[in-house]
Amino acid sequence: MKSLLLALTALVLLLPSPVVAEDAPEVIPDVESVPSSLSRALKKFRDDQRFQDLREERIELLQSIPELRNLVTTNETKLAEIDAEIANLQSRLRASESAVESQTLVDLRSDLRRMQTEDDVERSRLASAQERLTELQEERLEQATKLEGLRATLSEARTNLASAVLQRDQAISEERKLRRALDAKETELRGLVSILEMELKDGLDVDLEDLASKRRELLAVQTSFNGPEVIAAVEAVSTAETNRELQAEAVRIAELETKKAEEKALSTSEEILDIENWIVRNNGDLLEIAGEIETLEKALERQLTLEQQSADSPENIQAMLDVQSGKRVAALEAVQSAKSNLQTAVLRQTTVENEINDLFVPRSAENTFKLWMSFAFALLVGLVIWKFFQVTREDEKVRRVVFSAEAGIQFVTLFSLVIAIILFGITGILEGKELSALLGGISGYILGRSTPVLKAAADPGTDPAGGGMPAAAPAAPAAPQQPGAAPQQPAEGDRA
Repeated sequence: MKSLLLALTALVLLLPSPVVAEDAPEVIPDVESVPSSLSRALKKFRDDQRFQDLREERIELLQSIPELRNLVTTNETKLAEIDAEIANLQSRLRASESAVESQTLVDLRSDLRRMQTEDDVERSRLASAQERLTELQEERLEQATKLEGLRATLSEARTNLASAVLQRDQAISEERKLRRALDAKETELRGLVSILEMELKDGLDVDLEDLASKRRELLAVQTSFNGPEVIAAVEAVSTAETNRELQAEAVRIAELETKKAEEKALSTSEEILDIENWIVRNNGDLLEIAGEIETLEKALERQLTLEQQSADSPENIQAMLDVQSGKRVAALEAVQSAKSNLQTAVLRQTTVENEINDLFVPRSAENTFKLWMSFAFALLVGLVIWKFFQVTREDEKVRRVVFSAEAGIQFVTLFSLVIAIILFGITGILEGKELSALLGGISGYILGRSTPVLKAAADPGTDPAGGGMPAAAPAAPAAPQQPGAAPQQPAEGDRA
């Protein structure tokens, strides 16, 4: 038990300080050069100063944002007035042009627009035709490459077909050669067997073993017609025929694909030729249209020169319209600049408010450290108390010594105080000096109380409550007192 208490005290005294998160908003001075209380005071002063600066900046932003919004509204109103003026000038310009233009000028403008539209249409068609021509030319190149490959495939297929036909003919020749050899041998053996049988019937002296041998040879030859060599030759012929048919089919397919590719290439070439002829004709039409447009533009220019305009001419209105357009560009830039400044101010306000909120948010790492250390110390002290009561439950003498003089209640109370002091130290309520003094005093008290109790447990003749002194002998019963007599004073030993 004493070793457990010493280990607990050493663990408390060697407890490291809380770990500060890397993203802490302020840098705390070094604890070796500045006391902890002064460090917290400095940090609080810096946080307060930072809060005051952010608060003043937020007040300035709250005052400037409405002004920026009013400026945006003013610039937008000015921009709307300029737009209205531009619309008015454009209306006057259209009215002036319609009032001063003669019928000849109107016809010239109409003819010029028509010819320009026709020119645009023809040029668009020409561009489409050129794109299609480019696609067809690329397609023709691809078809030529594909056709060349198909022709090479067809040539290879024909070569393979000729080889297959040659292999088939060789297999058929081998089969026939084998059958002719077997037929010749069978005919020879049949003749020899017939001669020997006729001689035997005629009563001539015939070697029966030679006759039997000839018959066996004949039977073997007859069996060879269905033997492995013949079967292999037949299978070779069948395989060669199948290969020839496959090669013939490949040649037919290659011929069909080549024919289709040639037809497609021919069709593509014809289409390319048609498009090229159309492009040549379209270029001639474009040249004619360009000449007509040039003639109309010159006629229009001459008509405009002849029809001089008054002071309220379209040229003057157009000049005023150009001035208003310049003003509109400047007003639009002012509106965009004011909106950008307003957006920047709003974003800065959000940033300042977030920083203000961060000053009031506790550090997550420090709180997590305090939480886990609180659980760890509570678990450690609970383990010590549980072990203490387990020891007392197992040993009756220890239980009698501990609970006879309220030592158990004192033990639980002291360890509850230890838990509370450690938690106060972790949460920062107690400083390092106060925490060390309290823990040192409680540890000394516990160790000082534990020595007499352990000696008393070892010596049954001592009194645990009396600090390990020998137990006093039981006092003699007091003599009965006479009525009216003064109470008897206790003896010196009894008072002790």
